[in-house]
Amino acid sequence: MELCHRDRSGRIVAALAWLVAALAAGPAVADDTRLTLHPVVGDVIDAEEAGRWGLFSDLRGVTSAVFSRTPAGNIVARIVINRPDGPVTRERSIPAAQWASWRADLDAGRRVAAWEPPEPGRVWPEVPLRPEDLAPPPVPVDPSDYPTSLAGDWVMQLDFGYKHSTTDFNRFFTDMAMFQLGVGYAVNDHWTPFLNFHTGFGDLVDAFEDVTGNGKSAIYAFELGARLSMPLGDRVAIAGALAGGYYMRSLRWGGDLFFSPYGTVQGGSNVRELSDWGGSVRLGFQRRMGDRPESPIFLDVSVRYEGYGADPSILADPVSGAEIRSIDHDRWLALSVGFIFEL
Repeated sequence: MELCHRDRSGRIVAALAWLVAALAAGPAVADDTRLTLHPVVGDVIDAEEAGRWGLFSDLRGVTSAVFSRTPAGNIVARIVINRPDGPVTRERSIPAAQWASWRADLDAGRRVAAWEPPEPGRVWPEVPLRPEDLAPPPVPVDPSDYPTSLAGDWVMQLDFGYKHSTTDFNRFFTDMAMFQLGVGYAVNDHWTPFLNFHTGFGDLVDAFEDVTGNGKSAIYAFELGARLSMPLGDRVAIAGALAGGYYMRSLRWGGDLFFSPYGTVQGGSNVRELSDWGGSVRLGFQRRMGDRPESPIFLDVSVRYEGYGADPSILADPVSGAEIRSIDHDRWLALSVGFIFEL
């Protein structure tokens, strides 16, 4: 009877010892049921997912992590960290507020918000991390450190605009839509030599088409020049450009009658090409757009003036001497909006 009593007392003591050990283990004792934080990471978070979504960003070398619930109802994460001397498993309690915040961020498809544990630098069971285990905080990028110029880069400028002839050639063709493409090298913040292609497209005026038939007009130019700019601040600059080159203007129509110095041409499509050397000047302002950490993009708004020689004879009848003439030069004003960016 006494032996039986001692056996029963021994079993009670052993049970109490196991209970004390279980209570001491706390959240480290969890069942085998894994919790899924979010479908995008599944029930096992690997190193790539942890880095992409910012999970456990204060730990270096995270290779995997799983979540489970303790008998007390708390959530614990078992985190495997890769170290030079081999992998180490750590356990961390996850507060309900942090769990809900992580799920909300992943629902929105963004990295999880930064979260500070109640005692930074500690993991369950409240063992301080070594300094090499603490990831350094990200260094914030100051927008003032972004490049504010294109100095030292090859650049491209694209412009779109509207052209108006200031001479009496405008009696024969309408105003034009224009396009311009330039490539240059920004020597510094003030000077950019460039090679430019410029073109414009318009129509013949109705009175001229009554004589020649339906037609179109166009201008093509190849220019070599330099753009000069004076910064007024981090974002705005005044800019001007001087260029010279070869300019070609084309009048095209498809009437039945065409007078030329070489005789009368009947039928077919006819073209009157005018070409000569000339030059252009433009003045405007530039503004840096946004705060891109890469090379900046500038908005350019400019007024352009160009001039070149032109044949004054538009149509001529060699027999009667009848002739449609204009002046011996052409002048244009243009307004353009464009972008300057690094190639």
